Amino acid sequence: MMYFGTSMGIAVRGEHLEAVCVRGRWNRVAVAGFLRIENYRSRPVEEVAEQYRRFRKANHAMTASAIVALPRESGLLRVLELPAEIGQNLAAAIGYQVDTLHPFEEGGVYSDYAVLPAPGGPTPPTAETGISRSPVRVAVGLAEKRSVDELYDWCCRAGIDVAGFTFSTAALYQALQKGAGLIVLDRQGGSTEILGLAADGGFCSRQCRAGQALEREIEFCAAELRWSAQDEHPVLCVGEQPEDAAGVPPGLRLEPGRLAPLPAVAAGPQDGAGEFRLLESFTAYATALLGLDRRLPLTPPKPGLRWNLLPAEKRIYRSHWAYTAAYALGALVVLLAAAWPLTGWVQDRNYAAHLDRQIAALKPHVQYVDKLDARQKGLLVKLEALRREQEDIGRKAQALQELTRLLPNSVWLNSVQISDTQVYLVGQADAAAGLLQTLSQSACFDQPQFYSTVTKNNEGKEVFQIRMRLRDVPLRAWAAPPAPSAEPGLMPGGPQAGGAGAGKAANGEGAAKAAPSPPPTAPAPQGGKQR
Repeated sequence: MMYFGTSMGIAVRGEHLEAVCVRGRWNRVAVAGFLRIENYRSRPVEEVAEQYRRFRKANHAMTASAIVALPRESGLLRVLELPAEIGQNLAAAIGYQVDTLHPFEEGGVYSDYAVLPAPGGPTPPTAETGISRSPVRVAVGLAEKRSVDELYDWCCRAGIDVAGFTFSTAALYQALQKGAGLIVLDRQGGSTEILGLAADGGFCSRQCRAGQALEREIEFCAAELRWSAQDEHPVLCVGEQPEDAAGVPPGLRLEPGRLAPLPAVAAGPQDGAGEFRLLESFTAYATALLGLDRRLPLTPPKPGLRWNLLPAEKRIYRSHWAYTAAYALGALVVLLAAAWPLTGWVQDRNYAAHLDRQIAALKPHVQYVDKLDARQKGLLVKLEALRREQEDIGRKAQALQELTRLLPNSVWLNSVQISDTQVYLVGQADAAAGLLQTLSQSACFDQPQFYSTVTKNNEGKEVFQIRMRLRDVPLRAWAAPPAPSAEPGLMPGGPQAGGAGAGKAANGEGAAKAAPSPPPTAPAPQGGKQR
């Protein structure tokens, strides 16, 4: 069973009042405070009001209304059995019979009723009507209006907000009815209330004053509840405790463990009013349990003795769920206020996560484009290298062609080395002195000079080594070879220009080495220079 909220229970114990404040914590009940007001009728009502106000303030129960339990002798209890066909007319039928259930003047009582479980459980519905044929057991509580109104007026003047009046019988029934037989003895002053609780939900209540045979009244309750005489009836004593076991009749087994639910926290002294003891103040504690919500909102109440003799227009009741919506909205406002500084951070995180998802989706495409770009760059590098190599080969070929054009046939080149900026010639000629002037006339070569001494070989030829700079001139600006002349003797490289035919050779890397000199008897044809 679940308990919710804070409740205040007040029990009238003769000339004294006992107030207990309890709090429901789901499946536990905690006693928050206890107050005993001695001789409440004879004390100034202002003093009682101040004491009760301090008690509520100390226990944080300023908005909690109280349920007041009247003693058993202040009212009448009746159990009626009505036919099952009464149905929805139950309240009207009971109202017609109220004046026949009490000895007071007509209309002189406050009453309330509660439906009890059927003996042996509900019978199944009949096949003809589909309605259960079990009789309806109704417990009716009646209290004289004059006494209830007097106590209500005093509570109003004492600052006690009353949510309802009930009987101590109903409080004990609701707290101890657990589906097993039990006899409860509630002692106060010179009287004892005897409450028999049956396993089927039935009950029997008797009042035993001092001097009467308590054992006989207990046997009467057992007979009323149809208990066997051979059964040993467990008994629970609450209220004023006897000093020894002699106060309990023989044949009864004490069961203090039947107190349920036990309080989770025992209360200490409150305003010097004494210490809370569960057995002695159990009636006030059970009355406080009546004010706790034992169910969720919009769910039907459980059956039991839920009497409330106070008219609805006089009840001061504040539901434990009344401020739920306000608390929920307040908590929501607090959460929104706390979340406001985090809004920008959350939006940034969401935006960053969105960008990460977009980046992850585009990453394969970007990698493919990067791969194509890298391949394109590699191809461009290769093309550039090929272009430079082609230009270098072209320049070297043009340089060889220029040398072929300028040098006469009497000159034989043994080695030609062409680098990026220098040209080295090694060869032999009849007269090497005029070669420098011939080479300086070309637009391709600059600063020709001998870099070693000119010598003569065994054949009488002058061996020379010439070094000159290769100019950086576009290929199209190089001088083209002149057209051949009509006179063979005037053609450069002819017999008049150099005598016997000479040849030139070059390798593919720009370093050309000529073959051995041909014999003098094999003249080369005109203009026939060997590469």
